[in-house]
Amino acid sequence: MGGGHRRPLVGRAGGLGRWVDLDVLKRDGRPGEGLAAAVETIDLAPDGKPALPAALVHEIELRVVVERWDAGKSDARPCLRRTLRPAELAGQPVVLSVAPLDWPADLDLAAKGSAEKIKEALLRQKEWLPVLQVGEEQVIAGASTSTAPSTSTQR
Repeated sequence: MGGGHRRPLVGRAGGLGRWVDLDVLKRDGRPGEGLAAAVETIDLAPDGKPALPAALVHEIELRVVVERWDAGKSDARPCLRRTLRPAELAGQPVVLSVAPLDWPADLDLAAKGSAEKIKEALLRQKEWLPVLQVGEEQVIAGASTSTAPSTSTQR
């Protein structure tokens, strides 16, 4: 194989802590007989996940940016930023919610004419709270009108 090609290496734990290669590309391959030697191996971290450097994994940076209009000028600031690795999120929900902080408690969403009342309630909102939930972890950003947004993490 040329130096620019990558392929998956498959193996299993053998006896006495030995790793046995199982090369999936070799038609007549036997356990322990690989087509090529591994250039690098990476141990698992204590949490059981591979301790891969950022250059070797797919990462997504999620940012919530608040745009404000004040005194005739627009101002945009990030209020929540989180880097996610999809390979580490299998089976975990990732949910971003943005909640209004001054929502009327008595607003009946099913009542006749509620669409107009919802529109009015939305237009009155001046402060919103972004909340990111990743699995059981919850990241709460500073509310959107805050001049110095802060982020807290709760488990």
